[in-house]
Amino acid sequence: MAETRSALWQDYTWPELQALAEAGAAVIVPVGAIEQHGPHLPVSVDSTCVYEVARHAAQAVTEFPVLVAPPVWWGVSPHHMGFAGTITLSTDTFIAVVSDICRSIGQHGFRRILILNGHGGNASVVNVIAQRLSEQKPPLWVAAATYFTMIAQDLQAIGESDFGGMSHACEMETSLMLALRPDLVHLDRAEDDMRGPWTSFFGWDMRVGGTVYYAYDMKRDTNQGVIGAPSLATTEKGQRILAAATTHVASFLREYQAMPV
Repeated sequence: MAETRSALWQDYTWPELQALAEAGAAVIVPVGAIEQHGPHLPVSVDSTCVYEVARHAAQAVTEFPVLVAPPVWWGVSPHHMGFAGTITLSTDTFIAVVSDICRSIGQHGFRRILILNGHGGNASVVNVIAQRLSEQKPPLWVAAATYFTMIAQDLQAIGESDFGGMSHACEMETSLMLALRPDLVHLDRAEDDMRGPWTSFFGWDMRVGGTVYYAYDMKRDTNQGVIGAPSLATTEKGQRILAAATTHVASFLREYQAMPV
């Protein structure tokens, strides 16, 4: 039986990583957050989910090696600080940390790096990181994506909640955690909190993004840190969400690998 290779950066020695760089391996840098997710989910949701999506996508690609770097657990979460357990980085610190990680990876000869984000508060910032890295001398070209944005159409088919049901600690995130870490989900504590958009330009739902950004405050704007319908979450939906995210990220990696560096 052939030995299954690890996708995890931390499982290799330095000579093995050097050989993987020379072989043209791609690297996923998962970035998440440690922040409140209502009374029914752990504060690790964003980091856990993005790391597992990255790991599954890396294993789904068999044509070339893909490595998953250790996750960046902390993100830009000041809008969650009103609830206990949230640990936030400033925007500048987050940019500096993720940029340094990518520079280190690039310095070792890896030329295809994907910053894969799993937290809404990081979404615009990872794009800024990719832009800034391209402006340095010599430039480092990296890609940046938020996995749940990549699967918005899939979420439209999977979700049963009305608009606003897939936002935070919601039908989507609760379902995905039921598929990944059911031991950490407390559905008996889940309470729906549906929020309509304040304007037609600002959306609360992962399935239909808004066109205008607004820096909201979860303590002020929610009852218990939830926006959405966790009551509609199921393990089966979580498995479908994981499969969709795996497929989309893996597909991008294949196309990314074909791009000239």
